[in-house]
Amino acid sequence: MVMKVLDQERDLPELIDLIYDAAVDPTLWPRFLDRLCDMAPGAKSVMMMHDASTRSINASVTARWEEDWTTSYTDYYVKHNQWTEEFAHFDVGRAMIVDDIVPRAVTLKSEFYEDWLRPQNLVTGVTLSVFKENLRYMNFSVLYQEADDDLQKRNVSILQELSPHLRRAGQVHRQMSGLTFQSRAIEQAFDSLNRGVVLLQPDGRFFYCNDRAKRFLEMNDGLIQYRDGRIGCQDQDAETQLYRALLMAGKTAQMRGSSPGDIVAVPRRSSALPWSLMIAPIPASALDFGYSNGAVVVFIVDPEQKPAISVSGLRAILGLTAAEARVAIALAEGLSPEEIAKAHGNAILTVRTHLRNAMSKAGVSRLAELVALVLRCQMTAES
Repeated sequence: MVMKVLDQERDLPELIDLIYDAAVDPTLWPRFLDRLCDMAPGAKSVMMMHDASTRSINASVTARWEEDWTTSYTDYYVKHNQWTEEFAHFDVGRAMIVDDIVPRAVTLKSEFYEDWLRPQNLVTGVTLSVFKENLRYMNFSVLYQEADDDLQKRNVSILQELSPHLRRAGQVHRQMSGLTFQSRAIEQAFDSLNRGVVLLQPDGRFFYCNDRAKRFLEMNDGLIQYRDGRIGCQDQDAETQLYRALLMAGKTAQMRGSSPGDIVAVPRRSSALPWSLMIAPIPASALDFGYSNGAVVVFIVDPEQKPAISVSGLRAILGLTAAEARVAIALAEGLSPEEIAKAHGNAILTVRTHLRNAMSKAGVSRLAELVALVLRCQMTAES
């Protein structure tokens, strides 16, 4: 059977659609990664959260890799992979050939190549970092056998086109972290968020608005809803930018475009800080709302409102237990370990154990670093 190699113009809409499906339901990332493997014959792909300071992996999803190879990498070869440390120093959002990060001659002399890459007939590939914090980073990589310059350039170009969508998908996932999209529970799930959520048809008309978004609109302070059902802004420039973002994201949701959406600041009539609106496409397959034409999601954040820290969101992002998340949140809210123990009815030794476990899972070594990380994990819109 002849392999159908990815074609940038033909297959980009499908790849973008798969990205936003996975943003809403992370169990679907293997579908995207499997399709990404069609970049080259014999290719294998991975999305992985690395910690370059400890040369360890915090999380990973793979496609077309045998379990024995992924296990051996996690257990041993991650510490002998020259690419790991170098990846952490390159710009987020920039797709690259791995040979441009670590010279091929260096790779070929390594234990990593001789005992891990070579037996799998892997020697080169492309990679893209979509998140970086100190020496922790998440990247998408596709590895394969020898390839000519044209194939390498084409694969870099494909990853570069996908870059803004992969980064936006991470934002959407963090906004929706912990939610299950089932028609009987979705309204309660959206209403549990500490931000406004509006789902729009591609033409800009509402078909869902959570309670917090309704309250924001009723304030008549910068945001409005027109009689024909469209969302709007009292500031004309902001409304123009919003409609442009909605139009482009709507086309992406219908697989007719490639825009990842936008973030729009909306001035208010009061002296309060502007609203922050994050716009992103959502394919029809991602939501069960009885609407089959794709959608645009708008997250509305009031920067004047101190955001609550979600236990479920923190658990999903850092992999903590519920007890560890509650203790970490209390610490970020300014309580000392002793005060946490008293407030939660725990022994101080139990609290300190939870904090040690949380730091280990988060990849930090000091309580101040844990506090900073928890605060960054608050469900706020990212610019």
